[in-house]
Order: sequence, then structure tokens, then C-alpha cells
Amino acid sequence: MAVTSVSELHKVESGEVELGKGFSFDRFWYVVTNDRSDKAQTVLSSTDLPVVGSFYVSGNDANIFSYLKKLRARRQKSAESMTRWLVHGKYAPIDEDDEDEQPDDQGEPTENPLEHRWEITTGTARFTTPALEGINREVFNAPGEKFHRAVDTSGPVTNTLGEVFIPPAERDESRWTLRFAHNETTFNGDTFRPWLDAINNDGFNVHLAHAPTSTAPPAVFFNLSVAAYEAKVMSISGDPRRQTYTDALGVQQVVDYYRIEVEMEIYPDGDWRYLLPNMSVSARAGAGDPDGKGGTLSAGDVGADDVGKRRLQDRWGHPMTEPTFIDRVTGRPQADEENLTYSIYKERDFLTFAFLQPVIQ
Repeated sequence: MAVTSVSELHKVESGEVELGKGFSFDRFWYVVTNDRSDKAQTVLSSTDLPVVGSFYVSGNDANIFSYLKKLRARRQKSAESMTRWLVHGKYAPIDEDDEDEQPDDQGEPTENPLEHRWEITTGTARFTTPALEGINREVFNAPGEKFHRAVDTSGPVTNTLGEVFIPPAERDESRWTLRFAHNETTFNGDTFRPWLDAINNDGFNVHLAHAPTSTAPPAVFFNLSVAAYEAKVMSISGDPRRQTYTDALGVQQVVDYYRIEVEMEIYPDGDWRYLLPNMSVSARAGAGDPDGKGGTLSAGDVGADDVGKRRLQDRWGHPMTEPTFIDRVTGRPQADEENLTYSIYKERDFLTFAFLQPVIQ
């Protein structure tokens, strides 16, 4: 009355590829029932067998263009094996001559636009910007000279005399583009507007998993990890459309929908916030500094909230023209590099972006 076990016979499976038709596969299963009166329908209805119409998935292999077109069950002939069956599954691409098996012109499983798949595409936006700041990898002149800069320190991009290059050096700012597109029944601009020009304040994964039919097993078609602050929403559009199609019952249907597209740029190996060197030619005034009256400041003259400044001088007593790093707490010069983080874009959790929730996690 029921199937008790299903075992795939991997040793006899086979596959082939044919010019103009793609891949086809043959798989076999050994099925055992608990009643000699069980027929082929009981065997083929087992939930441990793949569903007709699902695409090929076996072990490490998957092929979304090769569908299970037929399952055939054959009882073993010997008297002692009346409850044992051999099931053969045939996978092949859709027959272009069989109109009943054809998807629509865009490769979608149905003609209803609201049942069409997500589209996720990537590209590259290429451009450069002037490189005005950088980290020098060589010592500039001998120690003690005016334009000396130690190796691996950040500062203006200049020659060894402190002169800016003309034309300036350029930095490659090419970025990934990531476009999401899907058909929806409605488009509310007020819901989408807060996401324009937003950057992600936490990492997320783009994960697209779907199958050609609702009964087919899932398969991953796209996966991309995006770190915090790497993604910025560049554009959002909602295009109203109408489509007429004939459903499976031969009834003409009219569907009004919106084609919604969201495009991001991914900042590679960095983020959309600015890291600016905390540098100045001045320092916060402190004890021992000139008081402007011919004397010097004492510790009691400078309060915790005092923001008075003094111009820094080089070793010859000349006012410094090249900025140096300043400690963010004391406001005094320091040798170690220190950067400040600034963001001019709103930072949001992209996992709360309702439109993208089906494809990011």
C-alpha cells in the first residue's frame, strides 16, 4: 500500500550533450513497496522521487535548462521481487517544437508578469578622480630638510620638493554596479524615496534562489556578499506597464503592474564614508605656549574646554606650511597617523528595505 524505500542507482546514471539541444540525463532509482498489489502509480507518487517538470540536480551538478520530462516505473519480473521496482527518469531541454512545453519569449515559466523571476545583474562603472592625498612609499630627501617625509606616511601627493604634480595623478574609482528588477502590483514613491542615496550601515548577502516551476527544487543562481558601507543606492524607478496574455485555461488576462528597478554602486575595498587625516598647521594652546603678551601660558590659564590655538613652527622657528597629524583628544601634534570618519550620506539597514527583502539576507 506504500513505498518503503527509494535508493538512487548512481552507478548506472548517464548523460549526454548534443549540438543545438544541450544536456540530457538519465537517472535510475530502486523502489520497494510493502504490498505486491501496489501498481506504478503508487511508486511514481513517492515524495522521495523528483517531480516531473523540475530541473536536473544531482550531487554537485545542476542544470536549469534540463527538465525531468518523464518518469517510468517497471516492476522486477521475478516472483520474489514483486514489490521491487526500477524507476527511470529522463531529463532533457524543452523541445522547441512542442508548444505546450515552451516558456514565454523571455524564458519565464509563465506569461503572467507578476510571476516572472527577479533579475539581478552586475556591471562596472568606470571613472577616475584626482589623487590629491596618498601614502608615500619612499623617504622624501634627507632628515632635517623642509620637505622631508618619512616612508609610509599620509599626505599630499607631491614631488620631493613639495610641488603638486601637473596634471595631478589619477586614482581609479571604478565600482561594481548591482541592479535589482522585479514586477510588483504597486509602487509607492514615498516608501522608496528614503532609500535614494542611502548607504548600508551593516553587511548583507544577495542571495537569489528560485526554480523554473513552483514544484522544482531550489537552486542558487546568484550570491554576493557586501560589507558595511560598501553599497549606495544610486537610482530607483517604477515603470507602470500593462500586459495581456492567455492563461493555461485559454482565458485572456489583462495585468497592470510596475516594473521596479533599484541600482546600487558597490565601493570596492572601502566604503562610501570619508576617512580624512586629522592634520593641521596649528595646535591647541597649552601650558608653556606664548600668551601673546610676551609671556607664556601656565597650566591654570588653560581650561578643559579651551579651544585656543597657536600656529605650529618648524625647527627654524618659521610658521609651518605643511600640516601635521593632531591628536584628537589633546589637540597637540603627534607622530602617529590618525584619521577622522565623515559620512555625507544617510546610513540605513538594507535588510529593512522591503522591496529587496526576498533577495537579500
